[in-house]
Amino acid sequence: MSQNELRLQYFEIVAVVDEIRKKIQSHKDDILSVADHRLILDSLSPFSHIRTVQVFLEDCANCAGKPLDFSHTRDFVFQKHEPLVLSFFKAPYNKEYGLDAFVYEIEKPDDYFVEKFKGSKATSINILKCTNGFDQYPLCVALFPENFCARKSFKEGFNVFYFVNVFERRFQEYGKPTLARFVDEKSFWRLKRVSKEFRQKAFATWHYLHEYFHSTGSLPLADHMKIKSTRKAAAIEESRVDVLSILECLNSANDNFSDGFIYAELILFERLIRYSIHSNPDENYDAKSSYVLLGFLQQSGTVSLDDQVLDLDRMGLKESLENYLSAVDQLEKEIRSALDADMAEAKLKSARSALVNFADRNANEGLILKQSFFNNVRAKL
Repeated sequence: MSQNELRLQYFEIVAVVDEIRKKIQSHKDDILSVADHRLILDSLSPFSHIRTVQVFLEDCANCAGKPLDFSHTRDFVFQKHEPLVLSFFKAPYNKEYGLDAFVYEIEKPDDYFVEKFKGSKATSINILKCTNGFDQYPLCVALFPENFCARKSFKEGFNVFYFVNVFERRFQEYGKPTLARFVDEKSFWRLKRVSKEFRQKAFATWHYLHEYFHSTGSLPLADHMKIKSTRKAAAIEESRVDVLSILECLNSANDNFSDGFIYAELILFERLIRYSIHSNPDENYDAKSSYVLLGFLQQSGTVSLDDQVLDLDRMGLKESLENYLSAVDQLEKEIRSALDADMAEAKLKSARSALVNFADRNANEGLILKQSFFNNVRAKL
């Protein structure tokens, strides 16, 4: 069977799943009923030569009349043998998740960074066709192992699919007009001129570096989720890994890899500005991270803004970002020392509070100017 014929079959599977999901109730009570199992089996059996479907049907058979458990399906999907994702899904932010599926193609990051940094768990993709649960813009931007209805632990470490098409759509709706109307003409000038094709590659490169740097530092994310799970702590973690990514891109550009400048501008724009255009920093940790980093750069004089325009001091940017990273690293080292010394919970809480205070202090820096700027952008967009 040719690749085109296979792709058409994948599309047909997604269409069939979209019809099934309209008729079943299993995702609502976390039990795969015998009736729903029969419907799924009858509908998808013609596609059982597709390995993803086969594994999914095996999981269905094992949990018919029992709690949903698609651990084997999840594990197979993240091996990426086929560009098809199929399972029962759940997430508190997306009430439409249930039995869902999508077909994808991979968007590759820049080889320059793939060769330099091995082991990133990010896979950037463009969704070609999906069921309703994955068509919930802007809620669905990524798929994590924990989004699968599964009862066994995921043994392959942290993995994630990032949906480049959603990042691109948000850039078209929020980023592009913001750059044109509310950012000084000399700031982010490369990003303003880049093609859609290159920008998608840049998104994939950002995702790759972002996930790689989550595994670095004194408190790698996978091992310290409890410490970094609050909104303010998560905001600092998100800004930390993106600042690391930006600095790496700037360093590569200074080593004659000129595309590094474009990657740095995209990551900085997304982290510094775009998240806070459409999200509330009191509810969303990505938007909070924008306020934290923006406040630090305001304080250093690297960013100036009023209610009409944001201006970036490109000459002082690298040093300010290095100072930001140094401050965060020092806070994390203090927490790491408390953990290594097995300090009492009170002392560990004090170490954590330093991280929270850092977030509050910088988020509140120039707060009126930030609020005025973002409110104006939202109103005019």
